[in-house]
Amino acid sequence: MNEKKQNACIYGFEPGLRNSLKEILYFAGFTNPYDVEDVSGLSRIFKTDIPDIVVISLQALDELDFHIMIGSNPQFDRMVIITGVDDVESPNLRHAIETCAMDFFLISKPYHLKRQAMAVMALNPWEEIPAMGGKIFLADPNLERRIAVARSLRIARFDVDFAVETSEIEEKVRGEHPYRVVICSEALGEENLVTIIKKISCDVEARQVPWIVYGEGKISLFKPQSGKIQEEARHTSTEFSPETIVFHVQNLLSPHIKEMRKSERIPYFTPVKVILERLNEEMWGFSSDLSENGLYIRTLVPPPPETMVTISFKPPTAEGMVKMGARVAWRKEYGSKGSPSKHPGFGVEFVRISEPDKAAVQAGYNILAQTLKKCSISND
Repeated sequence: MNEKKQNACIYGFEPGLRNSLKEILYFAGFTNPYDVEDVSGLSRIFKTDIPDIVVISLQALDELDFHIMIGSNPQFDRMVIITGVDDVESPNLRHAIETCAMDFFLISKPYHLKRQAMAVMALNPWEEIPAMGGKIFLADPNLERRIAVARSLRIARFDVDFAVETSEIEEKVRGEHPYRVVICSEALGEENLVTIIKKISCDVEARQVPWIVYGEGKISLFKPQSGKIQEEARHTSTEFSPETIVFHVQNLLSPHIKEMRKSERIPYFTPVKVILERLNEEMWGFSSDLSENGLYIRTLVPPPPETMVTISFKPPTAEGMVKMGARVAWRKEYGSKGSPSKHPGFGVEFVRISEPDKAAVQAGYNILAQTLKKCSISND
């Protein structure tokens, strides 16, 4: 849990629902959420103690012109706005998501707010999903950085073993059960790492395990076959973040994810219903783009990579809803940096889809692409 005491504020709901929301926030880690009854009370709180989360009804958000109310004041930059909605088809929902709300939940199913609040508290909202990705080895002398990377890996359903000194690495990496990926910080010393890699390169099994070595503005990906980082490494220039490390782990273990992320994505904004198959749990998100084989869905609580889900959404050019199976191919957590998307959420790749649904999505994708192309030509 963060050292900073975090606060939450609830506004715009019926008294009975307000009590339920207060209880949900309490169990997510907000010990004393503000229950505000009028606009003057809301303004008073904003002047004295800006909350980390504002849970507000969509109706109140619209009536207050909330995005104008908070304006461009930098004091509100870290405030997370979550809106409660009766109907995901409300035209006001898209406006709210585009202007100020980071996420939303159905008032009829408020339990999802707990996961959203846990994400803001930097807790693991998916802790009940067991680790399935295998073991990762992480060596970094910096405690804060080690904890941050390990947390992201565990949310992605990997088990993590640690080391803080180079003397521990060789013994563990050459153990009876090899790790799927070895991750090391350059803070351990490049000469020390090269010495260990030379020893490991003599071990037939250990030298097949991919390594990630991260430093200031650079991440190196390689297998220790030659015993030299420079000869084997593929370098990427990027700002360090736990989410970036997890992305590279997923890329090393599942190369097809990289191709999925490279597919052209076209802006498409619509509510998306997501059912997590392992938990038999329903959640909602808001898509921000569509590709030929997937969607990016904005939410504070992106499920772990490789989670199988069933999604339903309205295709761009057809009536009704399409329904298809998908897997979570990549994700961005709330508060993480170094990701191509500005908003937290997850990308899904379609894996089970009926022919009519596939045709509806493909037709809509093509029409959106043609429309964007025409707009681009006319602007030129």
